[in-house]
Amino acid sequence: MSATRTSALVFTESPRYDRWLGLRVAAQPVAWRRLTSVVATTSLVLIDLLVFLAAFGLASHVRDSLVGPMHQPILIWVAAGAWLLARACAGLYPGYGLAAPEELRTSVITTVAVALGEVAAFFVLKESAASRLVVVGTWGLVVILGGIARDGVKGLLIRCRLYGCPVLVIGAGKRGALAIREMKANHRAGSGSTVL
Repeated sequence: MSATRTSALVFTESPRYDRWLGLRVAAQPVAWRRLTSVVATTSLVLIDLLVFLAAFGLASHVRDSLVGPMHQPILIWVAAGAWLLARACAGLYPGYGLAAPEELRTSVITTVAVALGEVAAFFVLKESAASRLVVVGTWGLVVILGGIARDGVKGLLIRCRLYGCPVLVIGAGKRGALAIREMKANHRAGSGSTVL
C-alpha cells in the first residue's frame, strides 16, 4: 500500500497489549471478516448498476413525455458495461484507501470518458435512433447520483464493518500518534482495524 493511500478506521483499541520483539501488539485478535472485500466490491458494483438503471429510466421517461416514445439502441447498454469496467480498472472497486476528492475525481473522469466514447460511437455509427437527450441525461444523472449513492453505501458498509482492510501501524512518539489520529478521523478511506 503506498503512502498516499493510507488511512484507517479504528474499531478497536484494547488497553491490553503484549510485547513481541519490542513492539506493542494487541493482546486480542482484531475482528475482521474474510468476505469483506467481496461484499464491498459487489455492493459498490450493484449500486453503480442501479444508479445507471435509475438514471437511464428517468432520462428515458423525460424524453418520452416530451417527444414521444423512441426505441433506444443497444449501444447504451454496451456503454454501461464499459463504464463499470472503466471504474474497475481505475480502482474504484472496492476503492480502499482513496480519499474522497480522489474518488470523486476518478468517478467523474471515468463517467465522462465513457459518455464521450458513447457519443463518438453514435456519431461514427450514424445511429439515427439514438436520443441525445437520453444519452446526456443518463450520464449527467449518473455523475450526480453516483457519488451520493456510493457514499451512502460505503457509510452503511462501514457501519456494518464490511468495508476496508486491516492496517498495521508501527510507529513511535508524536508521529505515530498523529498517524493514528489521522486514521481515526478519516475513516471513509477504507482501511479497517488498526493494530499498534
